[in-house]
Amino acid sequence: MFDDIYQDENGDMQFDGHTGYLNFWPLFLEALEPTDPRFASLVDKLTDPDFGMRTPYGIASMSKNDPYYKMGDNYWTSPIWMNINFLIVKSLYGYSNNEKVPEDLREHIKESYQGLRTDLINMIVNDYTDTGFIWEVYNDDTGAGMDNHPFTGWSALVANLLAEVY
Repeated sequence: MFDDIYQDENGDMQFDGHTGYLNFWPLFLEALEPTDPRFASLVDKLTDPDFGMRTPYGIASMSKNDPYYKMGDNYWTSPIWMNINFLIVKSLYGYSNNEKVPEDLREHIKESYQGLRTDLINMIVNDYTDTGFIWEVYNDDTGAGMDNHPFTGWSALVANLLAEVY
């Protein structure tokens, strides 16, 4: 996977070492070529519920297997962010139509795209039906809206998901 670095208190550069959105940015932005040896592994990790990021509602911001999962104010350590999930859906859609991706992997990506798209739409529509609000982020365990509402910023990307406008 990819990893972020930071400068510690001694001025030394350290790998972040956490598992979450930041490990997948080249995939999310479709900047990773399907011929890259990390490509298939990244797709598998992102879409495998046992890896801890894929939930029944979307892709969580941090893996349930990471020691920092739900730590602190839990703003970036578990919720489902619609803006990031939109990038993920968009990239899965792109890779599912990319002839450079081996056919069996392309089929897996297509199924993952369809499932994630459906789960995100259902999460937002169901929570809107229950609460009357569109929220900033959504709980990765329940799909319930969290933090700010009404929030029709990036969560309004559900309209693009419905229309498959990427």
